Amino acid sequence: VGPVRFLRQVSALFSPNNDRPSLLCIHECIHCIQTCLTSCVDNLAIRFNPWAFTYVGLYGYNLTDAGLHSTELFEKRGWTKIVSDDLVPNVLLMTCLVIGGVTGCFAHLIENSQSLFL
Repeated sequence: VGPVRFLRQVSALFSPNNDRPSLLCIHECIHCIQTCLTSCVDNLAIRFNPWAFTYVGLYGYNLTDAGLHSTELFEKRGWTKIVSDDLVPNVLLMTCLVIGGVTGCFAHLIENSQSLFL
């Protein structure tokens, strides 16, 4: 799942830009290659997603079929935007930062209060 996410982010940099029409043959060939690469990586991302592991555990599908079924389920229910937003890592990062900050503040207060009483 990790390498597929990396490939998907890298392929987003090379996704074709359809803003300007061009009649140059080399430009059209590069555009075709970019489109092919982007669609291949998108197909990999559909097959290998983090939710496929849940589908394997629950229903016993193999990994590629589970990825396809989980993607179809989220598209059918209209949850693709919510699932692809990756809110959980952001929430966990903020929680860790807040807990670390509060712990640091308490440690600083304890250090200052102990030096006052000695």
